[in-house]
Amino acid sequence: MTFEDLKQEATKAETLDELFNIWKEAHSTESEEDWKKTRGSSKNIPKDNFIGDGIIDPEVFKKENYKILFISNEANIDNPKYEKIGDRRNSFNEYYNDNDHYDNWKGKMRERVCAVFNELIQEPSPEYYKSAKRFAFMNINKRGGNNQIGDGSHIKEYCNLYKEFIEKEIKLIDPDLIVWLGIKTYNMNLLKNIGANYKGNILFLSINGKDVPIMKMWHTSNWRGSRKSLNNYSDLEKEYMSNGINNKLIIKLAAKARLEYDLLNK
Repeated sequence: MTFEDLKQEATKAETLDELFNIWKEAHSTESEEDWKKTRGSSKNIPKDNFIGDGIIDPEVFKKENYKILFISNEANIDNPKYEKIGDRRNSFNEYYNDNDHYDNWKGKMRERVCAVFNELIQEPSPEYYKSAKRFAFMNINKRGGNNQIGDGSHIKEYCNLYKEFIEKEIKLIDPDLIVWLGIKTYNMNLLKNIGANYKGNILFLSINGKDVPIMKMWHTSNWRGSRKSLNNYSDLEKEYMSNGINNKLIIKLAAKARLEYDLLNK
């Protein structure tokens, strides 16, 4: 099938895995002209590479009263020693199931996303892994990239090219809240091409007949925003330490999450 045919097929997909099979084929059929625009500065990732993601555990997720989807830019895999294929659903499940529940990723993304999730549902706990099955996680660029997105132009190109696929994945996940990990790409409003618009100061995306807020959040591996802007930090630090959490970075991320979530609910 042609790329255009595959876009039409994507809109008919009934499951994430069905969608991903079509999406992976679309990567392979992407034109060389588009490939030059969507690859960014990556050097080692082939055009047909595809990294799945989505609902970590469907049975657990459907029981959640408030369904949260975390959206990030792309998997950091542009290194010859890394395995190119993979699925982020497996990654979170492995973190949950490992005997020591240790996040061995350099940026501790799984641990930190779990901690942010715990803050959003108001259940802070030092056993971060216990939440690893309770949400959905999505990378916009399914091909992967490196640890720097530059000006983000290649991700914008990818969003424009694969907008039907991206919209379908979000519809299948059907979240109540989207947490966007990355201030730069949040400010680019990459989902504008599928209908994301501001109402006042809050960005919303219409999904399956409901307006879902998109919450701005630091990326978990790029969290060096000023603590001075977190006027809630001191009180939250006391609360977290009383719950056995003394990781200053986790507390800082939680403070940012609480601040942004409160802005959504004013």
